[in-house]
Amino acid sequence: MKKILIFFILCLKISCFSQSYFSVQNCIRIARERSAEARTARNNFDIATYDYQLYRRSILPTLSLSGNLPALNRTISKITMPDGSESFVAQSTGNYTATLSIQQPIPFTGGNFYVSSGLQRLDIYHDSTISSYLGNLISVGISQPLVTYNPYKWQRKLAPVQYRKAERDYIEALENASMQVVTFFFNLLETQTSLQIARQNREVTDTLLSMARQKYALGKITEDVVLELEVNRLNLLVQIEELGQTLAEQRQALADYLGIFSDDIGELQVPDMIDLPSISGEQACREAEYNGTLVLDHAQRKITAESDLARAKADNGFSVDLQAAFGLSKNDELFKNIYRNPLDQEQITLSFNLPLIDWGIARYKRKKAKLALDNINKTIDKEKLDFRRTLQSTVNQYNLQTSQIRLVNKTIDLSSTRYKMSLEKYVSGKIDYLEYSAALSEKNSARVLYIQTLQKHWVKYYEIRKLTLYDFLAERKIEMLPSL
Repeated sequence: MKKILIFFILCLKISCFSQSYFSVQNCIRIARERSAEARTARNNFDIATYDYQLYRRSILPTLSLSGNLPALNRTISKITMPDGSESFVAQSTGNYTATLSIQQPIPFTGGNFYVSSGLQRLDIYHDSTISSYLGNLISVGISQPLVTYNPYKWQRKLAPVQYRKAERDYIEALENASMQVVTFFFNLLETQTSLQIARQNREVTDTLLSMARQKYALGKITEDVVLELEVNRLNLLVQIEELGQTLAEQRQALADYLGIFSDDIGELQVPDMIDLPSISGEQACREAEYNGTLVLDHAQRKITAESDLARAKADNGFSVDLQAAFGLSKNDELFKNIYRNPLDQEQITLSFNLPLIDWGIARYKRKKAKLALDNINKTIDKEKLDFRRTLQSTVNQYNLQTSQIRLVNKTIDLSSTRYKMSLEKYVSGKIDYLEYSAALSEKNSARVLYIQTLQKHWVKYYEIRKLTLYDFLAERKIEMLPSL
């Protein structure tokens, strides 16, 4: 009877795990593709891509055509007569204009260059229509601030950093999705394991209770032994119901995160250890410095602060602007004559503004911007130290969990052996139920502890991947489409 009971328990234990088929790798793959976090991260990256493309195209030349077709005007205006007197005269005019222009920003200097060509026609409606034309064959000009803040210079520095950071933010979001779904997976796996243990214990308790009732009928044991087993069985039934409810809720939570139906999630497969015994803390810090988002975040904040300081220095009220233009134009009553022997036009303007009293406003702006930049530098230095400390701690915890898994495996083997020995002794009456229950509890706790330790092992690995954006298994930087 004892041999049959032990064989039954071993078969039950094997069957509980032979039905598992939904793996953590499946969850990670689905989370990267279908989770709300992954989809939001993709949209954010697409937005950043459009912003970068907008910046690149904002410094390209633009071609535009503008005009009025027509601009009719009928008014009574006060005009000066040939003899010097003034009189109100009714006027009816039609003005037609068309201008083709090319404008090109000058990023290195902050100015603008333009080339344009235009045509105007003026019709005066009286007893008969009088028409005249003005043709601007070509007009070339430049507008150049000589003492000012150059936004193109700072955009050229900031835009590529923002784009690269957006790319790494997207990869980091996928790694975070992997870490989150691993947590969901192992929470469900722990509950599933606890439910399997409870059901297995109920089956064993039912068998022990049946044997105890037979022994009680023969007068070999007292009634309190039977009652103790019956109470234990009822407690197990309550535990099974509670675990079943928790299992359903956690399965739904995992399905919601993955964006699938809960019915698509079956029995979970207990994963193996990650095939990476340990991770070097120095290598992790080095890869984080090369690949991580923190470096680009620091660069972005520093460039922004330096740009604000440059703007504060330039925004002191003093300015010098150069306007220069050259053109060829001619007017005539006949359209065919306006492009014959055009007259040249030149214009050069050098304007300035020099504030004499500003009550120290410009100086306060500069001091404020300098202090802001100094704070950014100090904050960056502190964040680097904090990040390195956090990363090193995470690596140490991963390495610790790797060694602990091996110890927990040994604990499972020893506790299982002790349980089988205790079960034989309890069935033969050599120990009481309390000793047997202690051995059973140790065996069950070892199995649950294994799942918990394995969870920390997997979560810490993906946390390190998130912090470093480096695949330590493949020994390569994680790109836009990282492999699982």
